[in-house]
Amino acid sequence: MIRLAALFVCTVLGAGFATGQEIMRYFSDYGIVGLLGVVVSSAVFGLCLYKTKYYNNFGEILADMPFCAKVVIFLSFIIFYSAMISAMGEIVWELFGVNKILTGVLMALLVCTLTIMGAENIIAFSEIICLPMIVITVIVGIKLMLMPMEFRPPVSSVKGAFSPFIYVSYNLASSLAVVTEHKYKKGMATFSAILIGITALAIAIPLYKYYGFVKNCPLPVLNLLPQGELLTYLYIFTIGGAVFTTAVSNSYSASQYLENKTGKNKAIVCVTVALLSLLLSFIGFENIVARGYFVFGLTGLLLMFKVLFKKKTNWKNLLNKAVDL
Repeated sequence: MIRLAALFVCTVLGAGFATGQEIMRYFSDYGIVGLLGVVVSSAVFGLCLYKTKYYNNFGEILADMPFCAKVVIFLSFIIFYSAMISAMGEIVWELFGVNKILTGVLMALLVCTLTIMGAENIIAFSEIICLPMIVITVIVGIKLMLMPMEFRPPVSSVKGAFSPFIYVSYNLASSLAVVTEHKYKKGMATFSAILIGITALAIAIPLYKYYGFVKNCPLPVLNLLPQGELLTYLYIFTIGGAVFTTAVSNSYSASQYLENKTGKNKAIVCVTVALLSLLLSFIGFENIVARGYFVFGLTGLLLMFKVLFKKKTNWKNLLNKAVDL
C-alpha cells in the first residue's frame, strides 16, 4: 500500500510543490478557503485514483478524447519534463556552481535510463526516495508552524473555491499515466489521498500563517527556514528529489504515449523524449509554459471529467456547447 501511495505522491510533487510556489498560488493565497481547498483537492485526487480501476491503461482513458486534447496532453508531459530539467539546473547552479547544461544532460540521461527500466523500477525508486521526502516535508511543516513569528495570514477569498479543481487538472495527466495500470482499490485510493493531503497541508498552513512575509518570495518555504541548519539542507534535498521524480513521471507518461502511438522500440522513444525535453529546457520554454497553462488546465479538466464519469463522451458536442456559452 505504501509503495503505490508514495508513487502517486511523487508524481504530484515537483519544484512548485516543494518550494511552496504551487501551494501558495492555488491555496494559501485564499486564506481559510484555500486551506479547505487542500482537503477538496485531496479528495478529488483520491476519487480519480479509485475510478482508474475501470481502465487497464492510460491509453483507454484517452481513447475517445479529441485528437487536439491528446496532443496537448502529450506536449504538457514534454514541457513539464523540460521545466524539471531547467529547475534542477538552477538548483545545482545555485548550490554548487555546476554548469546548468551539464546538469541538464546528466539529469536527462538518468531520467531516460530509469524510464527505460519500466514502471516497476520507477515504483522501487519511488519507495526509496519518496517516503523520506514526504517525512522531511511534514517535519519542515511542523517546524515552521511552531516558529515564533508574527501571524500574518491573507484575507480569505471565495475566489479560491475553484482552485482545487484547477490544481488537480494540472497534475492529473502525468499521475494517471503512471498509476492507472496498478488498479488502486478504495482503501489504497483513500490512503493516497490522505497522504497527499497531509503533505500539502504541511506546506500550506505555514504559508498561510506567515503569508505577509513570503507572498512575494520565489522560494517561500526556504525563505522561512533558518539558514545553515541540517533540516534546511535536507529540505533542499527534498526539492531536488521532487524535481527528479516529477521529471521521471512525465518522461514515463510521454514515452508510454509515444510508444503506443508509433510502435517504436521503448529505448528509442525514451531517448527521443529526453532529447526533445532537453532542447526545450535550453531555449526559454518558460514562456511557453506560462502561456500554455490555461490550455493544459482546460485539457486536464476534460480528463478529470472523463475519469470521474466513465462513459463514452461526445466531446465534439461538449466543446461546441462550451464555445456557445
